[in-house]
Amino acid sequence: MEQDEVIRARHATLRIGPKQSLLLEAFQLEKARSWNDIVFPAKDNDDETRKWIGEKGLQKEPNGDCRLHIRTIQALTEKFAANRDATASLRCKGIKARYRWREKGFLTITFEQGAIRKPCIRSSF
Repeated sequence: MEQDEVIRARHATLRIGPKQSLLLEAFQLEKARSWNDIVFPAKDNDDETRKWIGEKGLQKEPNGDCRLHIRTIQALTEKFAANRDATASLRCKGIKARYRWREKGFLTITFEQGAIRKPCIRSSF
């Protein structure tokens, strides 16, 4: 019998005011816009050239007016590349799977521990 693994996670409840609520909502919308800016150009490139843009290539082409922390953009590109690779491996096994294609309206907010201590959202929203 294998030994059980211990996974530690922390969840924090935030008590925020109306201004912070608007700021977090803007952050959700900006994160979704950034996701769409990753997915759709990658799909267009795949349709034209029949080749995938690599993860590093996706990270090299961030939108210049992005207001998110650079680590957040990197995490989004890593997530997209992982989803794309997982879908490809499922399709090779004969399982019907679809690549990501829908436009996102908002995405949930996740923070890394280092991003919580440092300001990660610009106040220019």
